[in-house]
Amino acid sequence: MSTRTDYLAQADSERQNVVSKFEMEVGLETAYLNELVNSHDLDALIVEARAANPDFQQTRLSLQILRAQYRATQADQLPDVEAGFVANNTDGLDTAYTGTVSISWELDLWSKISDEASAAASDVAEQLALYQAARDTLAAEVMQGWLKLVNLNRSVAIEKQRAELLEKNEQWILQRYRSGLGDLEDLDSAQSSAASARATLIAVQESLQQQQRALNLLLGRSQASTVISADYPQVLLPLSDLAEQTLQRRPDLKAAYMAIRANDFRTSVAYKDMLPSINLETALSETGTSPSDALLRNPVWSLLGQLPRCALDRRIDGNASRFESQSSDY
Repeated sequence: MSTRTDYLAQADSERQNVVSKFEMEVGLETAYLNELVNSHDLDALIVEARAANPDFQQTRLSLQILRAQYRATQADQLPDVEAGFVANNTDGLDTAYTGTVSISWELDLWSKISDEASAAASDVAEQLALYQAARDTLAAEVMQGWLKLVNLNRSVAIEKQRAELLEKNEQWILQRYRSGLGDLEDLDSAQSSAASARATLIAVQESLQQQQRALNLLLGRSQASTVISADYPQVLLPLSDLAEQTLQRRPDLKAAYMAIRANDFRTSVAYKDMLPSINLETALSETGTSPSDALLRNPVWSLLGQLPRCALDRRIDGNASRFESQSSDY
């Protein structure tokens, strides 16, 4: 008996629940990469990067655009209502008022409209996965950049101490040489070592500045300095996962699958466009010498006005009967 996970059914279930997913907060956490490093400074940098990184903000805007497109696609399943009111004023005649209302609705015989909504929902699910991948990648890059910054800052401190020590050694050998206790070869070697240490210090300082600029780019800054810890932070090693679990949580694979699903739905929509469709449409127009005559004289207007009242009365009656039944139970 096979015990392998049915990823197709699982992904389809996730697509069906996409509406409830993207109604949640966008910033809802699904991974806690910063918990591997115990540092409040790093947590603040990750929050700043998520709020100001241009590429991440573009991904967020793309998600919002797809959400709006999905809502617009859902609205296609509802009837379209158009209303108009026109006043015509002619010399020597009374002003004529005309009110019009038209209602149209396309029957979803072949589930074409629902397939369009499903394709839009798959697009949202795909972008959600890409958003999660971009968020996790940004957090990982900020963590890596900050740790490199700490390492380079520590290296600068070490190289400074090394350069100072070699310079002191050079001065001591120079004094010995002037006193006739040393030879010229020792002095040349000490001067070369001190010069090499100073060059290494300058190179490490330049690397520190480059890493600072790279981190500022991730944080969306123009020019600013980052608080760097003097000591190495405590870093936890993540537990190794099974390959099946790792693949199951990869957002890029989820996004690729949702893209395939969206294309499948669009292929179905393109085929169903060749099939006949049924559109129901009705229009009502009334003309009168006053706005009230143009809007309220026809009995149909009264019927339309009473529909919300009837629905409200039925709701009140239903609540009253429900209250009476509950009271009788007690």
